Amino acid sequence: MATVKKRSTLVIWKDVIFAIFLREIKSKFNDKLGIAWSVISPVSFILLLSFIRGKMDGGHTHGIPTFFFMVYGMILVQFLTGMIETVSASIKKNKPLYAFRQVQPISSVIAIAGFEFLVKVFVILTIAVLCLFLKMETQMDDPIEVILIVVRVWLIATSLGLISALASCYVPELDKLRSLAMRPIFFISGIFFSFKISPENIGIT
Repeated sequence: MATVKKRSTLVIWKDVIFAIFLREIKSKFNDKLGIAWSVISPVSFILLLSFIRGKMDGGHTHGIPTFFFMVYGMILVQFLTGMIETVSASIKKNKPLYAFRQVQPISSVIAIAGFEFLVKVFVILTIAVLCLFLKMETQMDDPIEVILIVVRVWLIATSLGLISALASCYVPELDKLRSLAMRPIFFISGIFFSFKISPENIGIT
């Protein structure tokens, strides 16, 4: 005689989040490059911009190597914008799954936010390995603070993405406004065009 195994609500919630996490991996990386492309794409973009910026300022930006300046800035900006975009679409993306009473919208948000965080961790590790092989001298005065900054950006982006996802359920047109608002972030973030290179009297009339 078959027996029914009862599970607690917390265990069911954990299994649902893990299932959505695996579903996200399969849906995003079903081509030949697979998961590797999620790491190769941002790393190659950072290397390209670092090369361009290095040619402009001689290899050093604000007292540190241009490569590390660009890596630090680009990772955080890509993390922020990417998280907001993916989390904002997470509720609508998994809408068919809500037919099952065990699946809740918050489970989709947590799974996708966790997936994006792990992807960015792999990007950072890949860049660290490249620096090791290229024998680039690195120095980090406060690594714990750097880790905390990445976690804070993740929490802020997840929160903004969740607010945007909930708002777009009632007003779908907000998705277009969100995409429009994300575009100038790269230019106003100070990564490529920092305030230090601006004229001193820029705010003087």
